[in-house]
Amino acid sequence: NKLVVVCFVLICASACSPSANDDQRRDVSNATKAVNRDRAIGNAFPDAVSVRLFVNTEYGDDGLPIYGKPRGLLLSDAQRAELQTLIKVHRIEPDRLVAMCFVPHHFFRYYDRSGKVVGELRVCFCCAGVGQSGPSPIRLREDEDLSADYTGLEAFVRRLGEPTDVQCDDDT
Repeated sequence: NKLVVVCFVLICASACSPSANDDQRRDVSNATKAVNRDRAIGNAFPDAVSVRLFVNTEYGDDGLPIYGKPRGLLLSDAQRAELQTLIKVHRIEPDRLVAMCFVPHHFFRYYDRSGKVVGELRVCFCCAGVGQSGPSPIRLREDEDLSADYTGLEAFVRRLGEPTDVQCDDDT
């Protein structure tokens, strides 16, 4: 609906307006931080012995994803521990605006000893979204959602040698 998009743009533009009082913005930011205490997810899939990052860089003629590294990139134990600190459970406000796009291109797949996928964390850097599949001890209340320290996660993925700005605009 074009009206919804126009309203969203106007709200974002007014919220980012340089004419807004800096002290007022800082107070709102501090209040939001106090209310929205994020918590790390910890070990999302305790039965997993390894984690691999897959990045969907494009799609084939058949519509299936093509990964930059078909076997993924194996994370070390230290990298896995760092990842666990970057994915968060975030308390959401009841009237928040939600991105409708969630089309993740980054997949952290968790494997058991036999090589079977036991779970997955999906990340969309374009809309700042995180999704999860598979049995996990992560428990979300109605007012919580998965999120991330996106600045830290982006730096983490780039240190692994993978891009983060994958298909985030209409031209790619």
